[in-house]
Amino acid sequence: MLLAYVLIFVLQGTSDVDNMAQMGLMSELLDKSDLMDANNLFSVIGTVILLVGPGVGGVLYSVSGTQVLYLMDAVTFLVAAALMWRLPYAYHKKEDEADKAEFTLFRFAKEGIAAVRKMPVVMVVMLTSVFFGILGRFYEIDKIYVADQILAIGAGGIVYFTYAMAIGSLLAPAVTKLLSKSKLDDVAKYALLSILLIGSFVLWGNTPVFAVSFAANVLIGVFNTGSSIFVNTILQSRVERDVFGRVMALRQIVVVLSAVVGIVAAPVLVELVGVGYSMIGVGLLAVLFVVYLLVAAHGKSAARKTA
Repeated sequence: MLLAYVLIFVLQGTSDVDNMAQMGLMSELLDKSDLMDANNLFSVIGTVILLVGPGVGGVLYSVSGTQVLYLMDAVTFLVAAALMWRLPYAYHKKEDEADKAEFTLFRFAKEGIAAVRKMPVVMVVMLTSVFFGILGRFYEIDKIYVADQILAIGAGGIVYFTYAMAIGSLLAPAVTKLLSKSKLDDVAKYALLSILLIGSFVLWGNTPVFAVSFAANVLIGVFNTGSSIFVNTILQSRVERDVFGRVMALRQIVVVLSAVVGIVAAPVLVELVGVGYSMIGVGLLAVLFVVYLLVAAHGKSAARKTA
């Protein structure tokens, strides 16, 4: 068990590095006009794999046991590594980058914060991700209780939640394409997606009707995936290569810390006020914060134009 926890820790760390590296590569290999379409495509592929993969794995396990699964897992990683190696990309070190080893954590963090402060939409993403980290943990922790105690479909009913969110994820690219054609600025688009996502979480936590809960999960899938696609595209198109890693690392730190807050607070709030009121409380704070940031960002933009 201890070894399993160590492996999970290592895999999570490497997964985060891999995700950030993929985003960075896309921003350098693709034109900015193609980023939204690429992110939409990858989102759909990922959702399809999420739906098909467990079923295929279950059939293979029942037919041949674990050894074939482990072998296939290893082979696919090797194939992925070969494909990544063949990408037309080469890193070129800047002339002012030092060759000596040094501890740069605090300097990188400072540079990341300085870069974020210059980009209103990125700052909005960073700050609102605190609330989404908390709401996401509330959802993950409370969903068994909701399925078993509130909807009375048994703890296994969370499978319905998973498929509902997958359906929503498949619909998300249509929402992002629609938003990309609107005349709203990026901050307003993200704020709209954020408010709709918060409302979906609140609806899910406050309905005893299965059909409404299923629909709320579909909406969570739509707006959560849609905001992720939108955020990824914004970061890839706005953040300069020199500070991209700093900004992404800062965002990941914020998400992890907010998730820890959600993990600690969720059981306590469920005992005190229940799932519904805990979602309403955090959701209301999140909406007020998003609106405040939207107004502040527009105020700064107007001030710049006036100057």
